[in-house]
Amino acid sequence: MRITHLPTGLEVKCQDQKSQLQNKIKAMEILRSRLLDRMVSEQEAARSRERRAQVGTGDRSQKVRTYNFAESRDRSSDPLHDAQRGSGAGWEAR
Repeated sequence: MRITHLPTGLEVKCQDQKSQLQNKIKAMEILRSRLLDRMVSEQEAARSRERRAQVGTGDRSQKVRTYNFAESRDRSSDPLHDAQRGSGAGWEAR
């Protein structure tokens, strides 16, 4: 038994059973599962294309840069930083 799905051109052949009717039923099951697999893979491909378009490639220019400064450097001479640490240096209570 040979069945061709005309819209997609997908063709299935089945000669497992002695009965032509049983071969036709089995060929239809195989065709249905292949069509479902094709539809699912096309949906996943479309979803991944959309995701890739939204997320981007992750190049260096697209990444968010964060800077970690050591505590002993850069901010140690800042009076506001000292006040936040709790030492109160540079601040006068009134």
